[in-house]
Amino acid sequence: MPAQPHSLFGTDGVRGLAGSEITPELARRVGRAFAVVLREQADAPAVLLARDTRLSGPELAEAISGALRECGVGVVDCGVIPTGALCMLVGARDATAGVIISASHNPPDSNGIKLVGYD
Repeated sequence: MPAQPHSLFGTDGVRGLAGSEITPELARRVGRAFAVVLREQADAPAVLLARDTRLSGPELAEAISGALRECGVGVVDCGVIPTGALCMLVGARDATAGVIISASHNPPDSNGIKLVGYD
């Protein structure tokens, strides 16, 4: 049984088992919610998107990218890069925010969606 939604949230996003807790539908929902926040901050928000090498990464990245674009947020796919690199690029490229699909040091069957602000 999937975890309760509140148990998926951490300090900067959501994390859990890929495929059962962290799904493309959850990624779309996170993307739509993030778009609402970003549209309040900028007229034409732009997000940098990155991921790690987990097998679930491409599908989750596609889902969140599609949701952001449907909501009027520009998305630049940075491919496979570390979380720290994405954080630096957000500021260097004057992006509104960043999203990284990664579960850091967690087991390979996990994944996460980290949301990164401009600052």
